[in-house]
Amino acid sequence: YLLLANSYLVKGDSGSAIASYNEGIEAIPETIKIALPLASLYKGQGEYGKAKELYEAVLEKNADVDVAINNLASLLTDKFSSEANLQKARELTLRFENATQPYFLDTYAWVYAQLGELDKAKSGGNRGRWNHPDTHAFAAAGVEVARIFDRHLSISSMYTADMLVVKAVFAAHKYF
Repeated sequence: YLLLANSYLVKGDSGSAIASYNEGIEAIPETIKIALPLASLYKGQGEYGKAKELYEAVLEKNADVDVAINNLASLLTDKFSSEANLQKARELTLRFENATQPYFLDTYAWVYAQLGELDKAKSGGNRGRWNHPDTHAFAAAGVEVARIFDRHLSISSMYTADMLVVKAVFAAHKYF
């Protein structure tokens, strides 16, 4: 099912890929290996509700799948933001507090930035930046800095934060 879905994706046929993934999930419901790439595909297509449901289903089967935890927390903060979902994202990402993987640290920092707990956001963002100095990995730390300087700045998604950091990096490059 995975190979067939991947061959469809290479051809640009996401509809057939989704059908193949869904056939695999029906045939082997206990596996999470098919649900994860399907959730990622849904997320990439903007079908956030379907992605969220799949990540939740994966975690019901195995609560220790870090990729599902990370991606679900990201969806909860960016696409389904509410006080309850931010608290759920906090619970999910607690395990990333001492992570070394930059993308997990990035999500951890982003959740805490959204909650207004800037010290924890800065801590996670800085460790993410130290381990992987690309723009995405330190966006949450950039958000924390932006919020300190301008409490009225409204940043509603990680994408917006990334764009702000990219602009700041390019602007700063002229002076350093």
